[in-house]
Amino acid sequence: MDHQRRRWTFLTDHVRVLRAIARHPAARCRELAASCQIAERAVHRTLADLEEAGYLREARVGQRNRYIVNRFGPFRHPAQPGLNGRALLELAVCRERESERVQLALTGHDAQSCLSNLTRT
Repeated sequence: MDHQRRRWTFLTDHVRVLRAIARHPAARCRELAASCQIAERAVHRTLADLEEAGYLREARVGQRNRYIVNRFGPFRHPAQPGLNGRALLELAVCRERESERVQLALTGHDAQSCLSNLTRT
């Protein structure tokens, strides 16, 4: 395959799933798959990888699973010492918060209430 035509993305399925879980810890695999635009089977494999690596823990709540993200799990690659999941998730969520800020500003909310709402999430 020609190098220029090969498709690639900055965020892996692992990052997408971790981000989706950080936003919705009680999401079902079907919902995670739809949110991440990957197959449900890929979500199951990714969840197993993340749990095995210590980035994620599964807790049973009634008949459902709830996932707990270890935001302080260190990156595994030696070129990224000192970085952890928290920095990655903050970066991934930054765009969403900026989008919320713009939407609130456009609907007439004042800047102070906008900022206080964002810092509480």
